[in-house]
Amino acid sequence: MRAYFINNMYLSSIQNGIQAAHVVHELFRKYQKQDALQYALHDWADNHKTMIVLNGGMTEHMLDFLELVQDSGLPFALFNEPGIGNALTSIGVIVPEKMYRHDELLEIIEDKELSEEEKRFVIAMKQFSLAK
Repeated sequence: MRAYFINNMYLSSIQNGIQAAHVVHELFRKYQKQDALQYALHDWADNHKTMIVLNGGMTEHMLDFLELVQDSGLPFALFNEPGIGNALTSIGVIVPEKMYRHDELLEIIEDKELSEEEKRFVIAMKQFSLAK
């Protein structure tokens, strides 16, 4: 299990980490009372802890990705930074191993273990590069 953070392209290196940390707080606030999603979040926090911060491009790209995340059934949260006009700065999502272990796009398309929605999510994730 991993936590992925899709961050606004205009953030500096230190801001990328800080905005991802804000989303972690939002995740724990959001999923206090939802059993299955809360379990996934705590499983990540207790046993995995891997955080990957990606460059999400401009706000429009992030909003497109947010639509996929909202339909994914995965624990997610976002953060709007008050200091810059409440701009969307980070979207965080907890992703199970079956959705990130693919090295080749062809493997994803042929994988019977993933639903069509999960495949769309994985393909969308592959468009983002590591944040710098």
